[in-house]
Amino acid sequence: MQVLLSLEQGLWAPNLHFKCPNPDIPALIDGRVQVVDRPIPIRGGIVGINSFGFGGSNVHVILRPAEKHSDTNASPRMVPRVLQACGRTEAAVRAVLQKGKKHSSDENFLSLLNEVSGVPTASMPYRGYALIGSPSDVLEVQQVQATARPLWYICSGEPSNK
Repeated sequence: MQVLLSLEQGLWAPNLHFKCPNPDIPALIDGRVQVVDRPIPIRGGIVGINSFGFGGSNVHVILRPAEKHSDTNASPRMVPRVLQACGRTEAAVRAVLQKGKKHSSDENFLSLLNEVSGVPTASMPYRGYALIGSPSDVLEVQQVQATARPLWYICSGEPSNK
């Protein structure tokens, strides 16, 4: 949620535990590459995010600020839109739905939130929805039955002589 709030405010979120650059990486030492160690205003350019966790999540993502195109030909939405959300807690889902309602005219943002809500229930057991553009304030959040994580048996192909 911190990254979402930082990007909304026009700031790159800081790297929490960065202390000093690795002296074996010349680009860090000479300043060609900068580690985001404090909230930095988004001025363009790109940013890389690494996640090398103990649980096996090894990911690198490169982000750049979205270019907002003004669509002067777009007509106002006449039909309400369903915004879906999921999270680990009820409060998290409500916060995401409120953020979606706040940015109800940003179709790209709403589409991204809907896309994220498709994760399995084992990791995000709270689900909710809100009607965007409806005269009534419709918002509901529930805890759903988590699906079991699949159990995999891996056979090496070696015969057992027992």
